[in-house]
Amino acid sequence: MRIVRFVVAMLFLLLLLSPISAITNGDLDEDGHPCVGAILVDLDDDLFPPADGWPDYWLLCSGTLIDWDDRDDVFLTAAHCTAALDAYIAWGYCTADDIYVCFEENCYDDPTTYIPVSEYYSHPDYTGKRPLNYDVGVCVLNTVGQDMPTPAMLADEGYL
Repeated sequence: MRIVRFVVAMLFLLLLLSPISAITNGDLDEDGHPCVGAILVDLDDDLFPPADGWPDYWLLCSGTLIDWDDRDDVFLTAAHCTAALDAYIAWGYCTADDIYVCFEENCYDDPTTYIPVSEYYSHPDYTGKRPLNYDVGVCVLNTVGQDMPTPAMLADEGYL
């Protein structure tokens, strides 16, 4: 179990050290897709103490805001991301209250812009085994009082 936790911690470190930029057709995207965001997790500081100068939140996955209204604020992501959230909670790395989504260009600049995730779901047929069939997950956002980007436009039924 110690080895698994060590490997997971090293993977987090690799993700944190990787540069993050949206690129479209080889050019920086800037604000071209404001509905694309990142899932951030505030991991237990006793298990993962933040290093000087490093953010206190771990970037887990990206996703896209696909619905925003008075009832449901839905952020589409992958089931391997939402399944990872289950694992982090089960292992005691964080609680359900430590999961956020950010739509800022640099999510580490201002934690006050983080939007709490109230619920998240993986596709019921997702198994985590290769091939990663049904690798679809969603986060339901608690957006009360938040300034939200316009959701992505989904293709009409039967488009594909």
